[in-house]
Amino acid sequence: YKLLFLLLFIPSSFVSCIEDNLDDCFTNVNLLFEYPDFPDHIHSVTVGIYNEEGVVFYRKEVSKNSLLNYQGIHVLLPGGTYTAICWGNAGVNTSLDNMDKGCHVSEGKVCNPRAGTGGLITGNDALYYANQSFLVPEEGILEEIMPFKPAHIKMEVRVQGLANTTETTAVENYPYIRIRNLQPEYDFTMKPQGMPVSYH
Repeated sequence: YKLLFLLLFIPSSFVSCIEDNLDDCFTNVNLLFEYPDFPDHIHSVTVGIYNEEGVVFYRKEVSKNSLLNYQGIHVLLPGGTYTAICWGNAGVNTSLDNMDKGCHVSEGKVCNPRAGTGGLITGNDALYYANQSFLVPEEGILEEIMPFKPAHIKMEVRVQGLANTTETTAVENYPYIRIRNLQPEYDFTMKPQGMPVSYH
């Protein structure tokens, strides 16, 4: 009688995983975002989770309000090896190319949307970056910390001894400031791409 009960119970558990509720086949994964004084520096996060073949399996945009409630994301993943790549503060001055589901990590590119178009680049977002690989078990709960690091350089240039002027006013003999050899774009491993550009 006990043996018959076990034989009936085991197949039914597999059927429920396949047919009734696929959530039973996935693992709860909590990705926790980490950076000193996180809310003061990072106001939104774009998450791409890549499978073992380097293809985007999952993508999510996390808003400022969501980050205030929970500094991370919850996601259901089947067992396997994954890599999560996160970009903090990707706003109107950032283009995250080829980060949609089905794209390969080698196709990913981050740049200013006006780079290479001849359009005026008036500023860049203060980006932060996290890249973490992890193994998801077949069942249970996994917590993984995503340590962020700056993906930008802050530079402040001051010229003293000049009268105030507006951006559109051309004043004779005013200094012309140019910063050369800056990288216009990066891949998703933070390696620079493209020809260097100058900001002025």
